[in-house]
Amino acid sequence: MKAYISCPIPVPTSARTHVSVKLNDLGYPNSWWERGTAYTEDKLREADIFVLMSVDHKFDYQLDDMTAGCRKELMIAKGLGKPLYIAYWKNGTTLNIYPIVMKHLDDGRVLGQSGVYLRKSEIINSYDIY
Repeated sequence: MKAYISCPIPVPTSARTHVSVKLNDLGYPNSWWERGTAYTEDKLREADIFVLMSVDHKFDYQLDDMTAGCRKELMIAKGLGKPLYIAYWKNGTTLNIYPIVMKHLDDGRVLGQSGVYLRKSEIINSYDIY
């Protein structure tokens, strides 16, 4: 299972590195758009899951408050039917990857599902179990 990390320009790349390490630890090799290079959707389309990083580590915010690039990537991932997640540092210290609540996304709100985390990806008989 591959993950794509969507990191808004205002978020430092060091924070993206922490999310990448967390995903690798969970068994999700990951990729992202590299700042300063021409943008393509290839890495996003090749990924199995989409992980959004929010500005200021918000767990709940309006879709309209997102940067244009991340909002576009989120809508592409949603349109492709990829599972959507948000990276959030609980209490500013513990990083977890939470599913995005789809019914709120349809209403223009990005909200993580509290108490539910992305778990370790395991492959059994060549099927991904997560």
